[in-house]
Amino acid sequence: MEKYLLEECTEKLKLNMAARRIFLADGTEVLSAIDIPHDADVYISTGEPFSNPFKKIKDHLLLMKNATWTLNGLIFPRDVKRRKAEPVLSKHMKKLIEKPMIRLLVFKNCMGQGGYEIAASPNQIEKFLDICTMRLNLISPAKYTYNMHGEKMEDLLNGKNCTICSSSMYEMKQPVHACVNV
Repeated sequence: MEKYLLEECTEKLKLNMAARRIFLADGTEVLSAIDIPHDADVYISTGEPFSNPFKKIKDHLLLMKNATWTLNGLIFPRDVKRRKAEPVLSKHMKKLIEKPMIRLLVFKNCMGQGGYEIAASPNQIEKFLDICTMRLNLISPAKYTYNMHGEKMEDLLNGKNCTICSSSMYEMKQPVHACVNV
């Protein structure tokens, strides 16, 4: 009888693995169909132990019931342990804030169109030139960068800050040109 019940559960619930265990709402495992009370909620498992799906909701509601609002904000009960909230950042943003980075708008030499925004570490000009080579699809590696007045840039920090209007507004160094030859 139990085997038939598990097969039916697998089929009706369209589980990708066979149903192996049945639990009541209080977490006790059902060993035979006789152990299931009439009109009881049951939970089907593919082998993993029981975990109450409503536990987090109940805990949250209990916490909110005991919390009070004041003019300074929400005050939780003293006996409740809360972990420190951590900001969630995307992988891209984490990369940008790890080291001091500057953003540069880069064009191919003698071209005023098709610029690319490149974030680079100010002290790694070689790596910046490699990124320029890839992003601008240059035939040979980029060797030098020039500012918008045609002066050769020895480091990436000597450009003036200016606001560039693009998909997002932010401070960026003035546009630079990447050059392949001398």
